[in-house]
Amino acid sequence: MAVLYAALACEVFIQSYLQKLASSNVRVAKWLEWVETRARQSGRGGGASIGTYYDLGLYLATGRSLKDEMSLWKEFLTLSAARNEVSHKGVIPEGYDARKAVEAAWGIIDWVEGPAP
Repeated sequence: MAVLYAALACEVFIQSYLQKLASSNVRVAKWLEWVETRARQSGRGGGASIGTYYDLGLYLATGRSLKDEMSLWKEFLTLSAARNEVSHKGVIPEGYDARKAVEAAWGIIDWVEGPAP
C-alpha cells in the first residue's frame, strides 16, 4: 500500500502545485487548460500523464523539469512503474522497498518546492 500512497502523494502534489502557480502564471494556466481540453476530446478523463506534469508542466511554470535532476527522475519512473504494477496487476514488484517509495516521494516533493537554481 505504501507504493500507492507514495505515488498518489506525488500525483496530487504536482497537480495542486501547478494549479496554484496557474493562478498567477498565464502560460501555465493556458497549458493546463490545453491539457484538460485534449483529455476531454480524446475521452481520457485523467489528462496528461503525471510524468508530463513533472516534466513539461513544471518546466513551463518554473523553468526547470524533474528531468533536470536525473536521479529523482529515475526514482519517479520506478515509483510510477511500481504503482502501475500494484494498481493494474495487484502485484508488488519483487524486491521493492516501501520505505524507498515513501523516501522517493518526499525527495521529489522537496526538490520541486525547493529554490530554483
